[in-house]
Amino acid sequence: MKHLLVLRISAFGDVALAIPVIREFLQQHPDVRITFVSSPAFADIFKGIDRLEFFPVYVHGRHKGPLGMVRLVSDLLKKDRYDAVLDLHSVIRTHMMRFLFHMRFVPVYKMYKIREERKRLTRKDNKIKSPIKPIPECYADVFRRAGYTVTLSNKLSPRPREVKPSTLEKVGGRRDSVWIGIAPFSQYTGKSYPLDRMFEAVKNIARFKNADIFLFGAPGAEAETLKNWSQSLDNVHTVAGSVSLGEELDIISNLRVMVSMDSANMHLASLMGVRVISVWGATHHFAGFLGYGQSADDIIGAEMDCRPCSVFGNKECWKGTYECMTAIQPELIACKVEEAAGLV
Repeated sequence: MKHLLVLRISAFGDVALAIPVIREFLQQHPDVRITFVSSPAFADIFKGIDRLEFFPVYVHGRHKGPLGMVRLVSDLLKKDRYDAVLDLHSVIRTHMMRFLFHMRFVPVYKMYKIREERKRLTRKDNKIKSPIKPIPECYADVFRRAGYTVTLSNKLSPRPREVKPSTLEKVGGRRDSVWIGIAPFSQYTGKSYPLDRMFEAVKNIARFKNADIFLFGAPGAEAETLKNWSQSLDNVHTVAGSVSLGEELDIISNLRVMVSMDSANMHLASLMGVRVISVWGATHHFAGFLGYGQSADDIIGAEMDCRPCSVFGNKECWKGTYECMTAIQPELIACKVEEAAGLV
């Protein structure tokens, strides 16, 4: 059986986008097994994939810096042998790892980043607004360069998991209601819908008493904001900061629909085969980061000449107004969710 070493150390959304590619590749190649190298924080999303072993990399500990990368390659070589190394990241860390494996006569293949097309899509003047190759296809191309055929379905595959009674005790919610998820946060302002407006959308959806709304975010400030929302609405529950990632995935897998920004939660829901209503501001799905299997019909975004102005959402708004987000009405989000969840 062939053994491939696959590298994608971060970030959460990009790692999550790799998983459907890995799943479908392994289904199409039963004579191959994979060791996937990534952050230990992401281990839970790899559980249950046949012929895949997860190998954690500790970039702030044992594997920190150039010497740490040497140590990581040594750790991997002590553990097993590999027929090829596939780099789905193409950053300095993985460049170094590829070099070290190449010196040991292991074939190496890397992902080519489509920077020029992204620049043309996001530049201020004379934008070329046309779709760029989706990231999952870029990942699949690495396998193709290694000599394998890969055909991606780009379809959602529902993967419902059991939600333990202890999880519902911590979070709240009814088993016989319509479950809706809302993940209102993103890393950057350009990808974040104003919280006061999102709360208006939440209140609109919460009018339907046969629904339970679950709020997702990070522990700390995000969780506190969401707790304030849920305290005023009986059928709204805060998941953030209350449960483990594995328990979050259990809940997500049972959602009728998820509302998310262009963020990791869109990709987590996609992994569980859940439909996502995604809200986009400074970024655009043409850049290739739409959740795997999601439909462009479920995207909410204001049509503006200045969009998109960023691939990752990390640039300041040229106008200073973030109109791409403020132009979206909360009633539109609520209506899309209510329709997708079958509440109306």
